[in-house]
Amino acid sequence: MLADTDMLNKSAIASVLAVLLTAGPLTRDAFAQAVIRGQIPSMTLTPVVAPVGRDTALAPASVLGVSAALPVSAVLAPAVVPVAVQDAPQSPTVAAPAKTAALDVIQSDVAPEKKLSALNETFDNQTPIEAETDVDAGPLPHIAEPSLYRISAKLYPDEGRFTAAGHIRLTMKERRASITLHADDMEITKIVFRPRGEKTGTSIDPKTLVWDAEQGRVTIPIGSKYEGKADLYLEIAAKLNTQGAGAYLSRDSYKGKMENYDVTQFESTDARRFFPMFDEPSYKAKFDLTLDAPAWHTVLSNMPAKRETTVGDRKIVEFQRTPKMSSYLLAFVSGRYDYIAGKIDGVPVRVYGHPDRVRRQGRLALQSLKKFIRWGGEYFGKRFPLPKHDVVAVADFTAGAMENWGMNIFREESLLYDPRRSGAQAKEVVLQVVSHETAHSWFGDLVTMSWWDGLWLNEAFANYMESKAVDRFYPKVGIWKSVEAGKQGAMRVDALVETRGVQTPVKTEAEIDAIFDTITYEKGGAILHMLDHYLTEPVFQKGVQLYIKRHAYKNAAPEDLWKALADASRDPRIAEIG
Repeated sequence: MLADTDMLNKSAIASVLAVLLTAGPLTRDAFAQAVIRGQIPSMTLTPVVAPVGRDTALAPASVLGVSAALPVSAVLAPAVVPVAVQDAPQSPTVAAPAKTAALDVIQSDVAPEKKLSALNETFDNQTPIEAETDVDAGPLPHIAEPSLYRISAKLYPDEGRFTAAGHIRLTMKERRASITLHADDMEITKIVFRPRGEKTGTSIDPKTLVWDAEQGRVTIPIGSKYEGKADLYLEIAAKLNTQGAGAYLSRDSYKGKMENYDVTQFESTDARRFFPMFDEPSYKAKFDLTLDAPAWHTVLSNMPAKRETTVGDRKIVEFQRTPKMSSYLLAFVSGRYDYIAGKIDGVPVRVYGHPDRVRRQGRLALQSLKKFIRWGGEYFGKRFPLPKHDVVAVADFTAGAMENWGMNIFREESLLYDPRRSGAQAKEVVLQVVSHETAHSWFGDLVTMSWWDGLWLNEAFANYMESKAVDRFYPKVGIWKSVEAGKQGAMRVDALVETRGVQTPVKTEAEIDAIFDTITYEKGGAILHMLDHYLTEPVFQKGVQLYIKRHAYKNAAPEDLWKALADASRDPRIAEIG
């Protein structure tokens, strides 16, 4: 994922960070005064809303020459009520659990205002049960491990809600009477646990769930202790998020009318807002996704569509199964999008965006994307790993872009470029962000850090690769000047007492969010740049290829990279870096 600061004019990063780190809590007025006083030079203060953490109120963010990221209409979307899922994966035949009075109302045909009241009641009472668990903050203990998710979701953007049902194929590695996984901001309306090989399962009363709101987890009691393979079936109902996290409501205008779309942003810990999951990088699994959306929507996900059926005013799109990947890389969009297309080395490549803009402004992205995909395959020693690659420009996106495998999502300013109106800086931004996200297809998606303390493995490497790729194909851009400016900004932050290491222990969601910063991106990238020059480029590349080959479709830790570089260079001292 490319954070906001990575798409900014890097010469101003140092000044921005100095204000952020010394001014205390940052308000809109404080930031405006900083600009007026000249503490932040060459900046245009634009009202952008950006979530700070998962559940905090929306806060302003500054962006250099970039328009607002989330329109107020998206933030102020009305709350609406989920209803029971329909036409979802068939649930096992079991006796239904006892329902609460509120759940009965949600699943009935009463007036919408009564459903809203009932839904709010269920959310308010979601954590009434206190229970002892052996799961602390930080990674889950891998007692239960998923291998396949089969999820079917119905999207209702005009009503601000969605429903979903699905099976999780998993293995209980120890005898336990409960399963702990991640879920947040949803009502779980049905649960069935079925040991593999048995024809019937056990229905679990939703009232018996133990919720941990602080960690975004839920513990499901399954009755007697069990070890072995099993199937967990769940049905959920939820509101579309309005702060750009999880499955969220996006809005854009078409022919003078505002329209509602569905977009996802799951990194780092928000896949759990879409469906109950083992929402950590080390729990890699395959995904079968089916989406039911308005018929006029273009519906996209990580993989190509396997089957598409229109029924009245609805469209049902079934996607091909993904390779093993982490939950935060799952993604979809549903809305009014047009595209331009190409192909490179047999891989279809498409640039999607607003119908009025993408055909004119998407050509630089398409041209550069084809170059970066071919170069990435050559550099990493492995062809592009998926059967297609889409990039999608959306109207409101909190990050610069996101590397969802096979379908990157971008803020419009990061992907669309109008050669008649846009300047050199806008061109550099598009080239940087496209190359950054493309590099993630190998370093981050194919091979993923085991836990978030290794985030720099993903982001610093993509940051460094973006510079090498842009310099290779667009040398006149002068990318190394921007790299140097970014490095100087990171050095200023690194000189402060409050600085941290590139690799920092993290446990909570707030701690994870906090390390998407200049230390991870810029300082981490500078370290890799030094290693590349110390080992020489051919040796460094050989080590990277060895790392990719050893850990493809798996997780890795920083010491795995050092080991690969040490083996490639025949210099055991490199392995001691970590």
